[in-house]
Order: sequence, then C-alpha cells, then structure tokens
Amino acid sequence: MNRLCAVVALMISVGACGGGAAMRSGITDCGNFDQCQAGQYCEDPRFGMCTNGCLSDNNCASNQTCAITSGTVGTCRNNTQQNPNPNPNPNPNPNPNPNPGCGDVRCTDAELKSCAADCQPTIDGALEICRSYDFFSCFNPGELQTCYDRVNRATVAQLEQWVNCGSTSTTSCTRCDRYLPN
Repeated sequence: MNRLCAVVALMISVGACGGGAAMRSGITDCGNFDQCQAGQYCEDPRFGMCTNGCLSDNNCASNQTCAITSGTVGTCRNNTQQNPNPNPNPNPNPNPNPNPGCGDVRCTDAELKSCAADCQPTIDGALEICRSYDFFSCFNPGELQTCYDRVNRATVAQLEQWVNCGSTSTTSCTRCDRYLPN
C-alpha cells in the first residue's frame, strides 16, 4: 500500500510542478489512442468520438476561451486583447466592423484565420477528412500531421473540394490530395 501512495504522490507532484508552464494547445485525449483537436471535446472515449464545441477552456487553444451561452456545450472564441493606447481609435472615420463579412455564415479566404464563427465548420470538416483517412489506414506514418499542415495552408475552395472528395473516398482510400496545397 505504501508503494501505491508513493506513486500517487509522485503523480500529483509532477502534475503540480509541470502544469503551469506549458501553453494550452486545446488538444485533449479521447479514449486510449485518440485525441480531439482544439475546438472539440471528447463525446465518447470508448469510440474516440470527438464533437465540435467545448466543455471548458481546456478544449480551446491558448488564445481562446470556451464561451457557453446556454446548456453545457460552448464554442471556442478568440480572446480579445486590451488596447494599452489611451486613444483606442486614432482613426477619425472608424469602421465599426473591421471584418464586415465575419458572422455572415460564409467563409472567405480572408476570414480563414480571423473569423472562427464562419470558417471553423469548414476547417473542422477538412480536418475530419484527414482523421478519416488515418482511421481507415490510408496514410503512411507521419501523413496525418502532413494532412493537418496542408489543410492549414489551403484556401476555402481547396478545403471545400477536399471535403467533397474525401467524404466519399476515405473508406476506399482513394486519395484526394490533389485538392490540398503541397
């Protein structure tokens, strides 16, 4: 019994000492071998099933916060930074919405990095195709990360073509790589 107590004490001390310095990535474990990406939570660890949304800040990237407006599932939202300038708006003709297309439920290339509300479903769908190819063993070792990297470099049109092709081709391992940038 003393050995068990020592192991538990060691685990607690390692977690207490190492947890504060690391940046939160939003990637969380889901079952024995699966992980959910930032912006997803583990709905069923038995099957490694990830679902879009968040249950806490741990499901979001370090620059995001889990915003739960109703119910128990929220959405990862980018943190806003306070402007240290005492004159926050030096422009005499301010644009009230610097990204006027954001929030119109239509993802554009300009919004891929700046408008999670519009583009996250497109990005999530593209990443899910990567995971599907990996699940059906269509990838060689290391190709899952390569797929994620290529999705992050893609335009909206390339992502849509990747999702359309991959959603019907993953189980047969017919590769749709031609739709993603190298």
